[in-house]
Amino acid sequence: MLDITSERGTRKQRLIVNPDMSGLYGAIPIKKINLKDNQVSFKVVMEFGERKYEMDFAGKMKEQKLTGELTTSRGTSKITGQKVLRTFRGERPPAATAR
Repeated sequence: MLDITSERGTRKQRLIVNPDMSGLYGAIPIKKINLKDNQVSFKVVMEFGERKYEMDFAGKMKEQKLTGELTTSRGTSKITGQKVLRTFRGERPPAATAR
């Protein structure tokens, strides 16, 4: 879960990263999330009729924590969050091996 802080206050949003590096920012699909040397970035372009709305995220992953900025035509918001690994229903976490 991400905390997004702007001049309008703080709100929560979910970022889901799929194994193929596509994802979801809330309900908004992301075609490609870039991850290189702990640098994370993605860009989303949404169209409403003839109007385009762009969101650019750039941040850094360090010790399971994500920090960065989300930039839109409305300004820039600070983003913080923590990496959470989820298991799917029916999956079990790997068992510890006995020696």
